[in-house]
Amino acid sequence: MMVTANEDDERTIELSALQAIFPELIIDEKQPFTATLELPVAPSEPAPIVFKNASDKSPIEVDRKLQIHRLSYLPNIHIRITLPEGYPAENPPVLELSATPKWLSPEKIDGLLAQCEQFWEDMGRDQVLYLFIDHIQDSALGAFGLLGGKEYLQLSPDLEIELLDHDKSAKQAEFDRQSFDCGICLGE
Repeated sequence: MMVTANEDDERTIELSALQAIFPELIIDEKQPFTATLELPVAPSEPAPIVFKNASDKSPIEVDRKLQIHRLSYLPNIHIRITLPEGYPAENPPVLELSATPKWLSPEKIDGLLAQCEQFWEDMGRDQVLYLFIDHIQDSALGAFGLLGGKEYLQLSPDLEIELLDHDKSAKQAEFDRQSFDCGICLGE
């Protein structure tokens, strides 16, 4: 049975407002109270990352200098939002977070989701989606606190190629969006 969205429903109003703020928010046509959003992850400082398993402690590995990659862009965070019947007064939003490849730990994702439910409680069971998305964006600027005072973030070597490729592609896309003055022809 297809649910039709009532224009006066608080859920429809909140999703429409979010779509005005985040034009990349996609509202599901078949499920009008479900939406998805891809948030880029560009830490304010490039994230120092080492790709190695925690179990790699061979004598050769200990003597070898670690190769630290400083990534300016990490894969996007995918947010799936479902606003259940009774939202916001009775039920919190149902949220799913993911990153492909899976560079963000399940524990960190669970922690972020728990924070959203806490925001909903703290706000007096009111609309909370903008606050949550803003919190995810702020957390992304600090690489989700994954460094926590450590010199570098250690990730699986299985992620190395995808994360380095993503960083390179995102840097190229950023460069392509900019214009530069030409010192020879004095044009752009």
